[in-house]
Amino acid sequence: MRPKDEMDTKLQTGTFILSEKIDDTKAKKSEKEMKKEMKRLEKEKQEREKREKKAREKEKEREKQAKKGQHTFCVAAVAYRSWRHGSRL
Repeated sequence: MRPKDEMDTKLQTGTFILSEKIDDTKAKKSEKEMKKEMKRLEKEKQEREKREKKAREKEKEREKQAKKGQHTFCVAAVAYRSWRHGSRL
């Protein structure tokens, strides 16, 4: 009876070790997948920040152009009015 018990114990131990190895392999895969996911999320974050920065710069440039255009328009309007009324600038 003893050899059978030993055999069962060895079999159970072997099964346990095998399942531990499988779990370890799954953990490693999960770790790899998590690292990949983190890299992907970080890359997306950087791309989003880059787009937002570009959009802010574009908006600043539009505001700058609008102010510049507004100023040019005002000077032109004043010059036109002055010319129309016969005065000099």
